Amino acid sequence: MTTTTMTPPTLERYLSEAVHRRTNDSQQDDIADIVRVIAQASKLIGHKVAVSSIEQSHVGQGSNESGDDQKALDVISNDYMIEALQSCGKVSLMVSEEDKHATVTPKEYLHDGQHYACVFDPLDGSSNIECSVSVGTIFGIYPCDKHEDKGHLDNVMRPGRDMIAAGYILYSTATILVLSVGHQHGVRAFTNDPSIGEFVEYPQSPLKIPAKPKRIVSGNTGNAAVWNLPTSEFLRWTRRQKERYSMRYIGSMVADVHRTLLYGGIFMYPADYVNRNGKLRTLYECFPMAFLAEAGGGVATTGTHRILDITPSSIHQRMPIYLGCKRDVNMLTHLFERIPHLFSIHCAPDAIAVKTSSSIQREEPKDPSTPNTKSPASASNSPVNKKQRKSTLGDKAFWEVEMGKYMLTEQVVGDEDCFELSANKGALFQELVCMNDAAWTLATCCVTGQRGLLPTQLLVASSAEIDHLVAVDKCDGDDEMIDFRVGDAALKVRYMNDRRWCHAVNARTGQSGIVPAAIFVQGH
Repeated sequence: MTTTTMTPPTLERYLSEAVHRRTNDSQQDDIADIVRVIAQASKLIGHKVAVSSIEQSHVGQGSNESGDDQKALDVISNDYMIEALQSCGKVSLMVSEEDKHATVTPKEYLHDGQHYACVFDPLDGSSNIECSVSVGTIFGIYPCDKHEDKGHLDNVMRPGRDMIAAGYILYSTATILVLSVGHQHGVRAFTNDPSIGEFVEYPQSPLKIPAKPKRIVSGNTGNAAVWNLPTSEFLRWTRRQKERYSMRYIGSMVADVHRTLLYGGIFMYPADYVNRNGKLRTLYECFPMAFLAEAGGGVATTGTHRILDITPSSIHQRMPIYLGCKRDVNMLTHLFERIPHLFSIHCAPDAIAVKTSSSIQREEPKDPSTPNTKSPASASNSPVNKKQRKSTLGDKAFWEVEMGKYMLTEQVVGDEDCFELSANKGALFQELVCMNDAAWTLATCCVTGQRGLLPTQLLVASSAEIDHLVAVDKCDGDDEMIDFRVGDAALKVRYMNDRRWCHAVNARTGQSGIVPAAIFVQGH
């Protein structure tokens, strides 16, 4: 009896048969050749990652053109990628995170026919190598059809939707290659099997974000204090849900996005006060990952625009990115539509002061039947004009810590899915911020601490005060104390066993810590 041995579903088989059979397109044959050489380079890079602690190739050696710390292994990985891509004879232009300028393949290396451009980050997350955390390679492929000169930058300075293939290689407990050659083909994943020297298709392949995604937020929440307001409020929204969200952040984009493709949730690297244009690079990090996210049934956005529709202006341009399941990314974009793109006063320059209760013109609570003609924004949000609200670059784009309270004149039943609050008549709110639509105001309930949107016309200024102290003397902080200036408001004051000292939050800076109690008097 004759038995037949089936060929395992390998990357080579997929590239040779499946892609060609589905497309019968010479361009797809070229893509297959480019992916093959990237796969070969990834085996070399994976080996170097595995022995980096022995060879000490994780040692830093300055910074790259993007401003990130550069390791010896970054340079080695970059060389492997360039050599591999040039060897296939079909890649005329390469853009790498590690190189200041694009690399053009010498004409004598190129074959006749269609040529392509490849953008890549040869070793994303290399700062994690020393502690053996997962790292990866990210790549995207463009056809060189925008300029007669196949090495011209116009061939890559174009929207991400023009990419014809994208992928990444994850170096972890296994070396995993994830690839999409177009949204109609989905996302395929292959694991390197060292025993046969081949990439074998992943058991979960093709990858698709689950219809019932897990509730996972993958972002560096340690930076939440300097995030823009819509992102901060999205994080608050996740904490309000009955089904709890988990915070999972590895710090290596490839590893975090890989988990998001498998389980769902959202990966985010927002713009913040320090990095106003975002931190991750558009061409060779955000575009390929957005391409994969959409091919896997997800969404990728900057908060205001679809990532793949953006045209970069430089090869090392940065942008904010949010990608993942539709449930979470759509909620975040909804908040960006309603909430102004402001930054917390905690990030503000020293010249910007916090409004205290003594600086706010008070009103007695009105009868609910009387229209409210005064917007709470005038007392809570310094940059209230439209020009400042739309700016994400001006130093006045902040929301302030409001030291007054506002009362709700009617019962409100809000839509929680739209970030609206429900509250009874007479409830008190603080930390008010005017929204893009002035009919709505963002507020925090003084009792429950819940934060969300309320109808502006139902909020009137209250005579109630927030208990706080005001500094009448300065305190220059050190390793154990925090800074206070004369006039700074202190919130959440707790006295120590030695009552000469207290723990407080500086409402101007957001810092909390120990400070001498003698510098404060009761605010009024």
